[in-house]
Amino acid sequence: MARYAARHPTAGRRLCKLMGFAVDGSAEDYRAVARHIPFVRFTAAAL
Repeated sequence: MARYAARHPTAGRRLCKLMGFAVDGSAEDYRAVARHIPFVRFTAAAL
């Protein structure tokens, strides 16, 4: 979440707000949010 928020600060704040989290914009705050939500990573299949 911290890397995403660094690349997309407005979307990161809005996404956290939508999920009910208040963030101050720091990387540590986004890491704290990430500890409470599940993440799924999609990668392209090798052909």
